[in-house]
Amino acid sequence: MKNKINIDNRRMGLIVLIVIAMVFLLTIILYLFHFRSLSSLEKKSLTEKNNEIIYYLNYLDNEASSIEKGIVFALIYNAKNNNRNKLSSAEIVDYINSNFNIDVSTDDLKSIGITPYMLENNVEYEPGNDTYKILFNNIDAKTISEQKIAYYKQTKMSKVNRKKYKITYEKYIIDNPYDVLNYYMDQNINRDEKELKNLTDIKNYLMGMGDLVSFKKSIDEEDIKIFGKYDKKISINFVDKKGEIVIDKVK
Repeated sequence: MKNKINIDNRRMGLIVLIVIAMVFLLTIILYLFHFRSLSSLEKKSLTEKNNEIIYYLNYLDNEASSIEKGIVFALIYNAKNNNRNKLSSAEIVDYINSNFNIDVSTDDLKSIGITPYMLENNVEYEPGNDTYKILFNNIDAKTISEQKIAYYKQTKMSKVNRKKYKITYEKYIIDNPYDVLNYYMDQNINRDEKELKNLTDIKNYLMGMGDLVSFKKSIDEEDIKIFGKYDKKISINFVDKKGEIVIDKVK
């Protein structure tokens, strides 16, 4: 009888341990799910940040330093979105500190001077008024047809921890931009007038009268595999900096 009671006690103890282990495991799973799931507000903020940078990722996806990327990105973004191709050092510092997970000063900008990466992107510095300027050279149609275009497609958005997030992209290379025009012209042949794709921005870019960002925006991302060649995956880490989602690392 004693033996039977001992066996029952051991069984009961084992069941209790199993239950405790299951509760503990479930708690961990729920904890991870809660803290690694994007809230609607976080998803909205990340989506807004993605929409802001996705057509300019080629200015981040390179080996330049964070400050160099910040200077060029600030100039490009403001030129294309605010029609300002010239910014003071103070304005650039404010832009970098508000959009990147670094803190720089005007002295930091002066210390790096004008680098090869900045020259490559036609950035000039005007010491008289402490201003940076970006130039956009007119390119003829032949040169445009020979220039490869990097196109980035968002594939995943996730939460790493409470204050860190990640967006993953696939990078495609368009060897011949005329392939884009030819594809959509062929598609339009079989479409009703109301469904015709507007090709104005694509044509303007190819004629040297338009803008590369507008050209990229005209591409339906599900079509990129038709005329673009897969290159690699990249991911951008974002962090919460003083209540704002900012760029941390590109890898």
